[in-house]
Amino acid sequence: MGLYKNERFCYLNHTAKLFEKDPFYTLGFILDRLQEELEKCFDEFSNDFIFKPNDLHLIVGGGQAKEYDILRQDCSLLATKDTEVLDKLNKYFDNTSQHYLYRKLMNNVTILNAVSFPMDEHEEVEAMDENFYEI
Repeated sequence: MGLYKNERFCYLNHTAKLFEKDPFYTLGFILDRLQEELEKCFDEFSNDFIFKPNDLHLIVGGGQAKEYDILRQDCSLLATKDTEVLDKLNKYFDNTSQHYLYRKLMNNVTILNAVSFPMDEHEEVEAMDENFYEI
């Protein structure tokens, strides 16, 4: 979500991509993808577009509950208060194409809880039997 030329905008993306275990790489990939998609969304794109969006906010989550969710974990770095991690992030994203989005999204991220939970076949059949009513 953000503001561009005093107009609110929102971009929604769903992915089933398997992310790398390197949190900085994954976060960089997400920021690259977001930047590419924002560029496609605005007809008036020019080289200075990246400096115009304001009030950016990243909302991550929903989806399936997992024991280790790389996407949620890595995006939560944008909300860290750990100075050692912040130093590493600043060095990693300094002088990169993702630098501006990284700066704009720092402390502007919301991580949503999972909205679905994986079930094996037996659990699915059991759940359907319990919730199926014949009319």
